[in-house]
Amino acid sequence: MNSEEFLERQKFDQKNIRRRVYDALNVLLAMNIICKRKKDIDWVGLPATKAGEIKRYEEERTKLRERIRRKKETIQELIVQLVAYKKLFRENGRPPENSILYLPFVIINTSKSTTVDCAVSGDRSEFLFHFDQPFEVHDDFEALKRLGYSYGLEHNTLNPEMMDHIDEFIPAALRGYLPKILGGEMSDWESRARSNLPPMQYIIRDPAVEERQ
Repeated sequence: MNSEEFLERQKFDQKNIRRRVYDALNVLLAMNIICKRKKDIDWVGLPATKAGEIKRYEEERTKLRERIRRKKETIQELIVQLVAYKKLFRENGRPPENSILYLPFVIINTSKSTTVDCAVSGDRSEFLFHFDQPFEVHDDFEALKRLGYSYGLEHNTLNPEMMDHIDEFIPAALRGYLPKILGGEMSDWESRARSNLPPMQYIIRDPAVEERQ
């Protein structure tokens, strides 16, 4: 093979290789594995397999179901709060100023034998409690539930007494949720209450003081 034949063969091989490269690039472009911008070629990634897509959709569905569950729990809790506060207002009206317990508040419950140390910040915006035994912290809503102001809705039941006040306590837009609450479809948020023991110290901050700062 002389030099001219060798050069011709080399040119043919180069054209053949170039065509094969173009064919391969076109296939990768069609499969969206790469993308081309002018003379630049960027790697996009291998296409997801069927099993991978199914797994991704299942994970997304699980996340969406969890979001829906949390939103249902929130709706039920807000409805129960609304009922409790409206009953509180109906039964108490406007009491004397010296007997008012303003909302919100917290109740700290512990054993009579517990030693409690309390420290107060200089501006009285922060209170630090230290307990040598386990204790419980309840907010105003929990206190109202225990006093029966929620008519048992937090247990997915309904006190018969509430039937006379259903129109007064629950707006028309929310009454459609009542059968779902009673059927246990809305949430099991009370059964999900944390069972872990609380830490041995608790800090209370006064939001009114913080707002003035």
